Amino acid sequence: EVLETDKVKITYVSNGEYKDSEYSPPSEGYEIIYIEVKVENLTDSNIFVSQGNFDCYADNEAMSAPFLGERLYTDISSGRFASGKVFFEVPISAKKIEVEYTKDSQGRKNPVFVVK
Repeated sequence: EVLETDKVKITYVSNGEYKDSEYSPPSEGYEIIYIEVKVENLTDSNIFVSQGNFDCYADNEAMSAPFLGERLYTDISSGRFASGKVFFEVPISAKKIEVEYTKDSQGRKNPVFVVK
């Protein structure tokens, strides 16, 4: 699955449950999930991409992003790419989980990855 805006091309790599949460364990009834993406810079200048460029909704409710050291957080030069993970705490019972790329949709509908 690939999402593209005028500035970036985001390719889905994988998703799953994050198990190594010793320092940031999920709340009772929740789990930490990740989505791994490859982000390509389509602009003529550097761009910054991070966890903050993504929002997560579980059953249409906004979810929080735990602070984990291995999250996506980088500058990308023109024509280059970076790969990384974004993390969210979601209810174990969630029926529908979606991750939106929100950085540069400029009034258009946000591109969405359906995780579950």
